[in-house]
Amino acid sequence: MQNIYRISSSLVILSLAVLLLFTCSNEIEPSPDPGRLQILLQHDPADTLVEVGTKTIPLESRDILGITIYQGKAFIDSIYFILYENTETSFAGEYHYNMFQRTDEGELLEHTIFDSYLPPDNYTSFQFGISADFMLLTHGYAFGGVQIPMQSAPGMSSLITIDQDFAIKENHNTEIKLHIKSFQSVTRYRDLFYFIPKIEVVSVSIK
Repeated sequence: MQNIYRISSSLVILSLAVLLLFTCSNEIEPSPDPGRLQILLQHDPADTLVEVGTKTIPLESRDILGITIYQGKAFIDSIYFILYENTETSFAGEYHYNMFQRTDEGELLEHTIFDSYLPPDNYTSFQFGISADFMLLTHGYAFGGVQIPMQSAPGMSSLITIDQDFAIKENHNTEIKLHIKSFQSVTRYRDLFYFIPKIEVVSVSIK
């Protein structure tokens, strides 16, 4: 009987040793580091004229187009990840920009509307909400100008989905540059001005 117990004990110890060896050799591999997605939005420099009534008005350096950006998402088919304005926040709120704002050198400013870390993968599209609050035109005015209230077109969603493939790679930055034709996005109906954004992808790069 003692020999049987010794054999049984030896088998148990051997089994545990094999199980431990198997477990140690099949450790879970660490998750890859995230990559970074930056989406930049700039007024199209070629879009310089707007029709207001019977007048054609050129873009001036003091003009303002106030827009609101919100609800950013990056998609892998139907799976999505929330986008944030910067990497220091975890709050997906509304962010306000002047699309006619200029740099100190007088160039139209590129606004970083989203800057977020994402899991490395191949993405298929991204989406965000955009609305215009007002437009201030200063042509012909030494001070001030004409302020035009803007609103979204009835029955149209303010969410824009851009079908653009892009890759997020571990420890790399993916940068997507967008142009918005701000003046061409303004449509007048009677005394109302509707904002129907015309946005295009200018470039996609990985750094």
